[in-house]
Amino acid sequence: SSSADAPPTGHGLPSRQLPSGWPARRGSAPQRWLVAMLRTGHLRDLLHVAAAGAAGPHGTAGHVAAYEKLAEVEKHDVEGFMLACAELLADRSGQPSTRQLAGLLLKNAIGTGAQGSRARSKLARWRAVSMGTRRRLHAAAVVLIVDPADAGVRRAASLCAACMGAADVPAGLWPELLPALASVSVRADAAQASEALQALAFLADEWPLPGLCEAVLAATARQALPAAARGLREGQPGVRLAAARAVQALLPFAFPPTPQQEPASEAVTLLGAVLENCGPSAPAELREEALRCLASCICDCYEHLTPVLDALAHVCLEAMAGASGNAAVAAQAVEVWSELSEHELELLRGAPSGGRGAGAPAGGCREVTRRALPALLPSLLKVLSEGCSAPEGDEAGERLVDAAYACLESVARVVADACVAPVVAFAEEGFNSPDSARRRAALLAFSAVQDGPTAQAMAPLVAASLPRLLGAFRG
Repeated sequence: SSSADAPPTGHGLPSRQLPSGWPARRGSAPQRWLVAMLRTGHLRDLLHVAAAGAAGPHGTAGHVAAYEKLAEVEKHDVEGFMLACAELLADRSGQPSTRQLAGLLLKNAIGTGAQGSRARSKLARWRAVSMGTRRRLHAAAVVLIVDPADAGVRRAASLCAACMGAADVPAGLWPELLPALASVSVRADAAQASEALQALAFLADEWPLPGLCEAVLAATARQALPAAARGLREGQPGVRLAAARAVQALLPFAFPPTPQQEPASEAVTLLGAVLENCGPSAPAELREEALRCLASCICDCYEHLTPVLDALAHVCLEAMAGASGNAAVAAQAVEVWSELSEHELELLRGAPSGGRGAGAPAGGCREVTRRALPALLPSLLKVLSEGCSAPEGDEAGERLVDAAYACLESVARVVADACVAPVVAFAEEGFNSPDSARRRAALLAFSAVQDGPTAQAMAPLVAASLPRLLGAFRG
């Protein structure tokens, strides 16, 4: 999506390769020619050249020159350029590649979510665009999100809507966007409903923006969140997948609520909707995304976990038990426990939760990790063994190993001495095994828990295990 930001370099372009009437050298056209270009089909011709070059493996000289001319036009008349791109994006008679490129150029011209030094200048330029032009662009984007013909056009439109909405919705300049996306998200057409929810995720991905305070963003995110939560419960699998991504993107801005709001029922409802998509009946891609969403929710909704704890433990442990069948889902379930244990460690230390939310909830640490330990620890050790047993170089296996090791470290810091005996028993059994994978798992497990338990608990066990550790290194 960033190709329009940085077109490839080239070595010049013979004039016969440009659309008819174009000057051969950059900068040789008078301003009146640029204005006339916006009123004719020349911009379409230029986009055809750029799109055709972009489709090649290395681009073409025509591709480079086309991008240079497009940048020239944008610099001269940004509002006219935006409107022309929107018109071409909406033109159902145009080539899909040309329409999509027009949408990409429009998104980059808006550029409210630009990074680094460009962020403020792009945002200031967008805020200087007249409201008349903005309203025309707003209307075009919403209509095209439900374009029936081309998924690429819908995606380009949702990206443009997100760029504009990230600045204009919190500022109160586009109050129609969120209700419109919520309306589309319940349509029978799953592709259109998915794109509307994806637009909500893209919108949150653009935040934070300079000049928008946290309270304003929180209010906007909380207004958008119900549509995403509804999509998790009611949509087809593709819709629920987009809804999970939207929840994950919006939630960091939506919580904590203001003191006047009662979040418990909202949080429990949201967690329940996410958990419904974490079980084995969900398609693997949706299940993985829902577990990723759960990991994102678990800190923000920690104070309200009690009603869903049994369901949370069940879906995560069930996913971990299926590591041999779906390593990606299992690794994501392990990461849920990592997030939870890291959050509880920060609560036990009395620190704010990594900048998320307003710090420790009123109830303090609820010792979820400690209470789950009898079931959690054997499952983690099994996942670690599954990962170590994967063929060398297997990415899925290494992801399991990394996730299980990191989670064991976090869990050990939370539960301290309670993890020592089970892990040492696992390690000693592995050290004595002729299977190199089991020996590796034993070494990793033993090393992962060194930082949590007290020295008094670890010292005799380390002394007893030292000969086996040395033997494992020799092996």
